[in-house]
Amino acid sequence: MPRARSPVLRGRLSQRDRARTRRRDRPSPRRASTEHASPHDELTRWLQGHVTHDELEPIERLGLRAYLRATEGFALEPDERLRQLAIHLERVCAWRPQPRGWRALDRVYQRALELRPRSYLALHSRAISALECMQSAKRSKARPEVVRALFEDGRAAALALLPLAPERADAWFVLGHLHYFNPQRGAAEALERYDRAVALEPRNGWALLYRAHCLHDMERWAAAAEAYAAVPREHYQGHSAWRYIVALEQRADCLLRAGARARALAAFRDVLARLARDPAQLEHAALTMLVEAAAGPLRDELSAPLERLLRAHQRAILLERLALATARGDSA
Repeated sequence: MPRARSPVLRGRLSQRDRARTRRRDRPSPRRASTEHASPHDELTRWLQGHVTHDELEPIERLGLRAYLRATEGFALEPDERLRQLAIHLERVCAWRPQPRGWRALDRVYQRALELRPRSYLALHSRAISALECMQSAKRSKARPEVVRALFEDGRAAALALLPLAPERADAWFVLGHLHYFNPQRGAAEALERYDRAVALEPRNGWALLYRAHCLHDMERWAAAAEAYAAVPREHYQGHSAWRYIVALEQRADCLLRAGARARALAAFRDVLARLARDPAQLEHAALTMLVEAAAGPLRDELSAPLERLLRAHQRAILLERLALATARGDSA
């Protein structure tokens, strides 16, 4: 059976990455209000200082006309200011009981789409927000029909993107993401959408990573190993560098499961070497596959160097997991 999906192994888009993607500028007829700051940055700072609600009730009562009047000095069209408001409110609405949180958030999107019905950006952001609320509903064990309704709302927004810009990889990617995280569907549906995204943008790091995850979930080990090898390192720098480590670890696991033991050992050793050079990544990577291999089929080769690495950097939790996995292997 495929492993249960883990947000650490699978790697959800970080808030910073999503915000950057969702602020792609549409040319504005007005000038930015300062010489150096973009209108989006200015509005973000304004929202952080003026829209500070942490509960749903005041968000549900938020006057959208009043908000538009208060922000009319920013060099952004009204629908875009509403979209940015929705992105800002998502941090609260996605983590509150569903579907109430989604309804409060979608009220803002619906108003933006009334002003500009064919807004690619509003539809794209609506799809991502529905996905976030769906994930929240799954975590809180909401009723299946609630999760399903959130999926359908997100899917409707994503499907509406395709006729607007069928050549854009991010439209196919967000549709793939909705299918990938929908508990009623499988990885095959998501894989088809990620394939379309990669065909349009061959170096799309997110689409390539999740394409590999799909193949892993489908237990197509050799194909998954090849897919993980195609994930571009340059896409994962800075705060997301750990995701590349995870991709390399997943590749090694797939090689092992495909029967390529020598190649898998070399790949796991490469992961250990990278972690030794950049131990900060130990803060983020769960190392589930590496621990399993070091406690099981590659124990003789990997157990001691992994334990040395973890002790050198005082990773007590990972050391405990390695010990437990080794004990389970001994008792099997």
